[in-house]
Amino acid sequence: MNDINFSETAHQLNQMIKWNYEKKLRKSKKIIAESLLHPKKPIISSSFGKDSMALTFLVHEADNTIPILFNNTGVNFPETLKYKDMMVEKYGLIVIETRPEMTFWEIVKIYGYPKKSRNSKTGDKREPACCKILKYKPTEKTLKGLNIDLNFVGLLGDEGRQRRWAYISKGGAYYYMKSMKLYKCIPLIFWTKEDVWRYHDENNIPRNPVYAKYGIERTGCITCTGHKNWKEEMAKHHPSLMRKIIRDMNGSNLDDYETPVKLEVQ
Repeated sequence: MNDINFSETAHQLNQMIKWNYEKKLRKSKKIIAESLLHPKKPIISSSFGKDSMALTFLVHEADNTIPILFNNTGVNFPETLKYKDMMVEKYGLIVIETRPEMTFWEIVKIYGYPKKSRNSKTGDKREPACCKILKYKPTEKTLKGLNIDLNFVGLLGDEGRQRRWAYISKGGAYYYMKSMKLYKCIPLIFWTKEDVWRYHDENNIPRNPVYAKYGIERTGCITCTGHKNWKEEMAKHHPSLMRKIIRDMNGSNLDDYETPVKLEVQ
């Protein structure tokens, strides 16, 4: 890492993001093929959102037996869970599902709601406790338990500085993670969301209905307050939940959340 020129790598990534779609597609396929030369137990991390589904189909062009790791956080969109089941049945996907040791509401009781600032790496005090407990810890435990040696992740470079930093700091889209003792591959890091949707259309990939139903850009946890426009987005899909969270942030207690709240589905 000390030999990497961050300025040059950042410039390289910025130029790649400007490439045309066909060139990006060829490059991504090459990265995937090269990353699969040596690992014996690869896996694809997927939220069943647009990016990770494009990644899944792209990786499966090379090897359609590679399983998918999905974090069931307990606060996923019901539509996403139904979409996951449909995709499993339609395409014969092998899905390994993780579940956390605490519920979101138990985490909030102790640590509070995630704050808007999400620019830090895992381990920084600003990293939401819910992300660690609901996703990162179950993922690490599962990867280790299965002896996974390569993890494909659908990061896009146009979604923020932190995601681009994954490429810049490692000097490429395929690198070794010493802390987890496995390789990581982020072959979509130079794609844009327009590239992702084009890949969906060209390969007739069914879309997670959350995007069209609610007119939002993210399909993660329903209860997430850790991104800039969480109030506006939550108002579109679960307005009463938004109002409860705002009341709670203004001083209400969490007694109503001792047991999982029944999330409304519109």
